[in-house]
Amino acid sequence: MTDGPASRMPPWVDLLVVVLDRQSMTVPARLYRRAEAVLILVGLLSMVAFTTESLTETQRLLASAVLIAIMLLFLVDALVRIALSRPITLRQRRRMGEGESAPWAGSAWGALDVLTVVPMAIAAPLFWTPTGAPLLASLWLLRFARYSGGGRMLATVILREREPILGVLLLFGIVLTGGAVLGFLAERHTQPAVFTSVGAALWWAITTLTTTGYGDMAPVTLLGRMVGGAVMIGGLGTISLLAGILATGFSAELKRTNSCAAGT
Repeated sequence: MTDGPASRMPPWVDLLVVVLDRQSMTVPARLYRRAEAVLILVGLLSMVAFTTESLTETQRLLASAVLIAIMLLFLVDALVRIALSRPITLRQRRRMGEGESAPWAGSAWGALDVLTVVPMAIAAPLFWTPTGAPLLASLWLLRFARYSGGGRMLATVILREREPILGVLLLFGIVLTGGAVLGFLAERHTQPAVFTSVGAALWWAITTLTTTGYGDMAPVTLLGRMVGGAVMIGGLGTISLLAGILATGFSAELKRTNSCAAGT
């Protein structure tokens, strides 16, 4: 192997460690990741097919068999990662020159893998219906996050910019709640069947603040329309602020990553 072994282990164990290392660029590791991606896509297509009413019983059984087979493969993957948790972590630490870090079983990636497969495995024996366990195959998409630098960068940006992001979210909540209350007060007598409560007005405020505007609820009074206009303007402002914070954070993180890469 080009990356070197993680520790003194039998060759077949070392091969598994290399293959399961999410950052390994060896041929076996890359082939394994591509095979996993194919399984995820096939599983999602099988999930969609399983919920299609026009399927014959044979086709539905085939879709079920594919989903169960992929689920079992992912369970085996998780169990092997647990068994080889320490060697995999040691190998990553040696290659990256990192300090002490948590083994796979205690890491965020371990929790992510468990989240993608265990809920479906638990629900499968009890709720194998078109509206039950097969829908949990949608969680398999999260497995791509292990190999995505963008996902890790997003988490870093959100963590570093959490204070301004929380400030914008607070402003978002104030505009949303205030708009719902004022909209309810302005429209409750004119449209009692539409603005039935603050909860119903909250749905109107959400669609207005995000400028979606489904049209199922709309103010007709002058005061209600003024509130609606203020909510729309407030929504544009808060969403623009959030987008600006994230864009600035991404730019700064990308520069930092590139400078670190150039320094090494």
